[in-house]
Amino acid sequence: MRTIGLGLRALLTALLVLPLPGLVSAVSIDVDGEWRELPSDTREFAFARRHLHQEFDGYGPTEVFASAFGVVALSHFAAGLMNVYVAEPARRDEVLELLDEVVRRAKSPKVAPSGLADHRSVDASVRLDDHNLYFSHLAVILGVRRLVACDGARHDRGCTMDPGEDRLQTRLVNHLRERTLASPLHHAPSYPDSDMWPADQSVTLLAFRLHDEAFGTRLMDEPLAGYLATMEEHTDPATQLFHSAVIDPTMPLVSAAADYATTPRGCAATWTQLYLGQIAPDVARAQYTHYRAHMSTDILGFGGFREWPSGRARGMDADSGPIVFGVGMAATGLGLGPARLFGDVDRYATIRRTALTFGLPSWIPSHGYVTAPVLGEAILFHGRTARPWFAATPAVHAARGSQLSLASLALLVGYATLAAMGIRRLWARRGCQGASEPRGARRSRD
Repeated sequence: MRTIGLGLRALLTALLVLPLPGLVSAVSIDVDGEWRELPSDTREFAFARRHLHQEFDGYGPTEVFASAFGVVALSHFAAGLMNVYVAEPARRDEVLELLDEVVRRAKSPKVAPSGLADHRSVDASVRLDDHNLYFSHLAVILGVRRLVACDGARHDRGCTMDPGEDRLQTRLVNHLRERTLASPLHHAPSYPDSDMWPADQSVTLLAFRLHDEAFGTRLMDEPLAGYLATMEEHTDPATQLFHSAVIDPTMPLVSAAADYATTPRGCAATWTQLYLGQIAPDVARAQYTHYRAHMSTDILGFGGFREWPSGRARGMDADSGPIVFGVGMAATGLGLGPARLFGDVDRYATIRRTALTFGLPSWIPSHGYVTAPVLGEAILFHGRTARPWFAATPAVHAARGSQLSLASLALLVGYATLAAMGIRRLWARRGCQGASEPRGARRSRD
């Protein structure tokens, strides 16, 4: 019994000190230092490396919220690995090894839509329908894998691509382009008979860009021009942000588009800016500027981005994640990448402070954030390491340096005081109990 009591007290003590690393780090965010930090030195990369070396048996709802988001998490891991390669090309072999696992998982029947490949890994013979969200993210993953593998040929390292993957990537991209151009709105539906979401189409456009870079094609030009023309007509006049969904006039109105198609939402806006930042950076930057003006919010130095414009809230769902005082978890986490891409030091520091305080970073960096699901870890990896893939990194115009938060300092002092009192009571109670027992009784009990 004594051993059990000691174990329980040690466990409670550990739980009390668990938030301290994040609270300490949140007091002062060294943005300049983080801007110079190599992606491979981040805890986000450490988690991705550990996660991709573990056994894989699919993702559950506690890890990715919805089964369709398994490939989304893997796509963000692939994007983060691309960031590592762009910043540290000497790590090519390690990045390729991890990308091989991302590809293997993405093609697995544990991730692919049910029945798509007859319970075997997806290959170039896959039946193509309108599961275009899955096809787009898979094409991005394959595109990143090929670009990293074959870009090394310039350095006499050789190209280690499987020809079957080239055929699969090209087939997916051609299918997505055909579905995009078949719509007068230049959008492919995300799922069979689904609405059309600009955020998902931005991923499709990046798949085109990656194919163009790898094979010297020009598949992106027409779909991108059509997409941007459509979004000029589907922009919210109050915020100048893209609509959340676009309605194909030739199709019946379906699902939630009737409710919020014309209302910008945070998770869609930051998602779109993150992906468009790689293919149409001027458009993405303009959208981010409007988004920051209308949707950024702070509560005592914590926060990030709203899920809905003020006064136009529509509640939360699997896309938004939890919404607290208007701040959307997905909108804020996804917003880390655009904030870094476009040099918004203030917003970057606010989001990092929020993640460090409420994400509970583990004392062991490779274990990531205690409260973050796998999807959240992947998004943070992508955003924390974000950088342009096809152009020079833009100059940062905002003030740089340490972002001190008095609110974080007060929270740290308050929590540390309460934790110290709690730990003292736990172990003092043990001492009092031991002292109240006769020595002979303690000896006989032991």
